[in-house]
Amino acid sequence: MNSLDNVILISDRVLIKPLTEEEKTASGLFLPPGYHEKEIVAYGYIIKVGPGYPLPSESFEDEYWKRETSEQVRYLPLQVKEGDLAVYLQN
Repeated sequence: MNSLDNVILISDRVLIKPLTEEEKTASGLFLPPGYHEKEIVAYGYIIKVGPGYPLPSESFEDEYWKRETSEQVRYLPLQVKEGDLAVYLQN
């Protein structure tokens, strides 16, 4: 069983596995740990995607206590899917 099966993402959140950067430059110099943390833009693959943006209820009643509590929340799904390459800001 995958350890990510128990992870539940909410709303429009995604779980990204960052790509590991090269530990060595093209000329052969080894980079210290944390060198790539200074970079603003990072890359990674999307591992898991949340359900999307919650949509408002279709009832326009002003009296919220008259609404049915058994309404199912509807979501607008995200455009991304598992396995996509993501470019994101690290900070």
